[in-house]
Amino acid sequence: MAGMSLSKFVVREVRDISQQPAPEEMMERLKQREPYRGKRSPTQVLSEERDRGRSELQ
Repeated sequence: MAGMSLSKFVVREVRDISQQPAPEEMMERLKQREPYRGKRSPTQVLSEERDRGRSELQ
């Protein structure tokens, strides 16, 4: 955003937001997807990534 006017920033943001699906459309898309059947839960994956990031910082 550095060096960008406020009006250009707002136009860009509005354009980006307008291209996102509506909440109803997103819910419909999610209902049509196959359920996740991975071996690890999403919570477990996120925890491992967070822990790995902490160890890299040390």
